[in-house]
This record gives sequence, C-alpha cells and structure tokens, in this order.
Amino acid sequence: EGVKVCIRVRPLNGGHSEEDEISANGWTTSEDTISHTSGGVSFNFDNVFTPPCRNQDLYDSVASSIIKSAVDGFNGVIFAYGQTSSGKTHTMLGNEGDSGITPLAIQDVFRHVLKSTEREFLVRVSYIEIYNEVIKDLLCKGQDNLKIHEDFTGRVFVDAREEVVTCAADVLAIMKLGEEQRTFGATNMNERSSRSHTIFTIHIESRTKGEHTNADDGVAVCASTLSLVDLAGSERVSHTGAEGVRLKEGGHINKSLLTLGTVINKLSEGVTGHIPYRDSKLTRILQPALGGNARTGVICAITPAKMHMEESISTLKFASRAKCVQNKTSRIEILDDRAMLRRCQKELEQLKQKLEQKGCDSALKDSREVEELRHRMEKEVEKALDLQDKVDKLSQMLVFKKDETLSPEPGEKRPRSRRRETIGCRANELGQASRRDENSHFERIGMLTKEVVTVKKEAVDAIKEKETMRRHMEVQREALRNELEALEMHAAELERTRKLASSEAETAGERVAAAEVLIFVEEIVTNA
Repeated sequence: EGVKVCIRVRPLNGGHSEEDEISANGWTTSEDTISHTSGGVSFNFDNVFTPPCRNQDLYDSVASSIIKSAVDGFNGVIFAYGQTSSGKTHTMLGNEGDSGITPLAIQDVFRHVLKSTEREFLVRVSYIEIYNEVIKDLLCKGQDNLKIHEDFTGRVFVDAREEVVTCAADVLAIMKLGEEQRTFGATNMNERSSRSHTIFTIHIESRTKGEHTNADDGVAVCASTLSLVDLAGSERVSHTGAEGVRLKEGGHINKSLLTLGTVINKLSEGVTGHIPYRDSKLTRILQPALGGNARTGVICAITPAKMHMEESISTLKFASRAKCVQNKTSRIEILDDRAMLRRCQKELEQLKQKLEQKGCDSALKDSREVEELRHRMEKEVEKALDLQDKVDKLSQMLVFKKDETLSPEPGEKRPRSRRRETIGCRANELGQASRRDENSHFERIGMLTKEVVTVKKEAVDAIKEKETMRRHMEVQREALRNELEALEMHAAELERTRKLASSEAETAGERVAAAEVLIFVEEIVTNA
C-alpha cells in the first residue's frame, strides 16, 4: 500500500491576494501538481492545497481514511514535514477557528467508536517529544530520557505514560497539558518555533461485545496505534540567525531530518539491504510507518517566498520520494490461549471438510491404515503376477500341443485349435487387466501419500504459528502482571500516606482541644 502525500502552500504576509503572491513568485499549481519556473520539473501528488484552504480540507484528503482504519485495527501514522515556519504546527494543531489534523482525528476516533455498536473499546493516549535526540514524556514530568524498545514480534515502542480516556474532551485536555511541556524558542523566522519533534499516539483496543462473558471461548482483541507527528522544521543558520542553544537545537533537528530523508530515499529506490532506521531516534520510532505495518499519510508544507525557494524545492523532492514508499499493512489481532485454541479447532474443522469434499477423508486416518492398504495392494499384485505366470505357461503348453498334433482326418473339424486360440487370447487379456489394476493401485497409493504429507505439513505450520502467538501472549501477560504489581505498590503507598495524614490530623485535633482548655482556664483565672 502506497503512502498518501499532499502539499500545503502557506500564505505570505502582505496586501496581495494569495493567488497573486504564489504566481508572482514563479509557482504554478493545480489540484494535484505543483511546479516552479526555475526548476522546470512538475511534481505530482494526491493533492496540492493553496490558500485559502482549511485544515479540514487536508484532513478529508489525507487523514480521514487512516483514522477509520485505525479504529478497525490497522496502524496509522500521519506526519507534517517542511522547513521551519512553513505551517506544520498550524496544520497539525490548528487554532480556535480552524481545528488541526490532531483535534479532528481525536473527534473522528470517538465518532467511529460510538458507531461501532457491536464492539467495545479501550482507548489510551501518550505524548512524547524528541529534543536534541533525547526522548521526553510530555505527560509525566521528570521522564526526560525514555528508551526505545522492540519486542520479539518486531513492534517498536517507547515506555511512555499512557492515559485511559473515554471521550474526545478528555483527550484534548490531556493534549493541552502536554503542549505546555513542549520546547519552543524564538528565531528570526518564527517567534514560537518548535524546537523538537512531537508524537501524539492514540492506542486503540477493541473486542466483540459479550465475548468475555464466555470464559471457555477466550477473547480476540484488535490492537492498533494512531501516531500524529509534528516534525520540527529544517533550518538554515543564515535565515534563522541561530546561535548558542538555538544553533545546537537546529543541528540536532537537521541531522534527524537528514536521516529521515536518507531512509525515504532508500525505501523509494527499493533497496533491500540495510536501512539506517537506528541512526536517529525519530526514524527508529517511525520505522513502522516507513515501509512497515502502518497506513501512512504525509503533509509537506512549503512557503512560496522567493528567499525560501530552494528549501521548498527540496521539500517537494522529499515528498515525491515518500510517495514511492510501499507499506505492508495488516489488521493486528491478539488472541489469548482459549481464543487461539478455538480458532485452531475451527481451522482444523474447515480443513477436514475441505478434504471430505475432495473425497480424501481417509487421508486423515492414521498412516498405518495407508501402510495396510499398500500391503494389501502388494499382495493383490503378487497374486496377479502369479496368475500371469500360470497363464503364460498354459499358453506355451497349448501352443506346443498345437504344433505336435497330427493333421486331422479329411473332413474332420478342428474345434480344439479354435479353443486353444481363444484360451491364449483370454490369457493375454487377463495379463493386461492385471497390469492395469496394478498401475491403478499404485496411483491411488501415491495420491493418498501426498494428501497425508500435505495435511501433516499444514498441521505443523499451524502449530508453529500458534506457538509464536502464545509466546506473544505470555510476554503481554507478564507485562500486565508487572503493571498490576506496580499499581498495588502505589495503592499501598497511598494507604500509608492516608494513615499518616489521618494520624497527623488526630494529633492536630488533640492539640487544638488542649489549647482550648488552656484558654478556658486562663479566662477563669482572669475573671477570678
């Protein structure tokens, strides 16, 4: 499945109309193409958006179908790419009058969840940023150096805090808290420039309603992630005037974006060798979106300003290569032991029915039955060969007798000769029939043997696949047990804190009562 790519041309500041500004700077656009007079090359994409387009237009073009797929169990990734101050953050977050891709996606997720009346959902969110090649958890203060992990199935993840949510309002509130922790800084091109890459992830799990009520059947859970990525913009020191901390930040940003471009180049060329995902934290985390198991959308933002023409052309080349990347997407389903057993039994039953329809039900029996059948066939062949030998000998004897017989008397009939010829023909017919039966038996034995081998191979493959899934479930159960232990320890700590607070409150109450008694005594003494 190909990557969806669209281009967004941001408006310029000035008194001219947006269309005049774009054409005056040498750009030519249509619904799906864009070119510049200096380059002489026309770029084709899924859509090209020019002012005064709204974020909703981009969402409908690139993101809407990916969000629906995520609710259905497919991984999804949407990210904005472009130079600094090209409008990426506005595209992803928007403002009060024009909601961005991320808020629109959040609302759409819960709209699809409410429509799916036959399934029940668990939705969690996490929010991280990559600042100077260090991963920070925006939902948990103090978690400033998170690690990237990969499980035995190849899934890449970060151990960031995940908040359980039940509605779009909850998610937007959590995202607002995370935004307050983001790293921004002022440059010559942008008073509020993003100095880090951010990844807002929605984790979606679902199962058929009522499936958990029958413990004997087990549970099949669809699990997917939707990652919404706001990339920091590439920078030129000559344009941004960066120095000191800002210069260091720009260096890390450019290095990670260069690695992203290298990965995209290799994937677009169909390189089968080493892909440098591990050269930066960004490409490592985005690995599922780049040639992996995720439906991906890319929004490339450019500015039509003449001074940034070279950077805009570079962005268009990146977008053109990204459009050539192919991902292999599949629905992600996790089975517990009972559900796995139920599915395996169902598959075996279907296999049995298929074999029965082919008239090969006997192939499901023990291989000893096949050996017995072969033994019987061999005996029949031996009998047929013995019979053939006897027939051949009898034929030779009859022919010999025929040659030795004296000529008959004149006028005498010769019925015996005709009988001998008839017997010889019959012997030949019996021999041919015996050989045909022998060949037929061997062909039948060969067919049965092939069917048995095929069934055994399919059974072994099914067992291997179920064993892999079982190990995956064990890893997940262990992780859940660890999480439960951590929660229990946290609950115990809260209980100790509550008891301590209660004890301190009682002590404070006693002190207040004692003070009141002293005051009362002093008043009595004073009055006396």
